Amino acid sequence: MNLKIYNYNKIGQFHLIDKGIFGEEIQYYVSKNSEDESFKLLNDSIDELSIILGSYKKDWDVIKIKKNRIKTLRKKMSENIVQIRLKKIR
Repeated sequence: MNLKIYNYNKIGQFHLIDKGIFGEEIQYYVSKNSEDESFKLLNDSIDELSIILGSYKKDWDVIKIKKNRIKTLRKKMSENIVQIRLKKIR
C-alpha cells in the first residue's frame, strides 16, 4: 500500500486527548536569544521545499537534502518548544 496517498494533515491532527475535556493544545517556539533565527530558517526551508515539490521537474536529491535539513532544524528547536493546553470556559 502506498502511504503517499493518505492526507498527512488529517493524520497529524489525530489526538487521543479530548479537547473538550482537557482543552486546545497550543505550541510556541521560544527563541534562545535575540539572535536566534532557527524559526526563520525552518520557515524558509519549508517554503523552499514547497516550491521544489510544486515544480514540474523534481530533483529528488535536493528534496532529500531539504527534508533532512527540516528534520534537523525541528529536532534542534524541540528543546525550545513550550506546549500548553487551554480550555475554553463556557
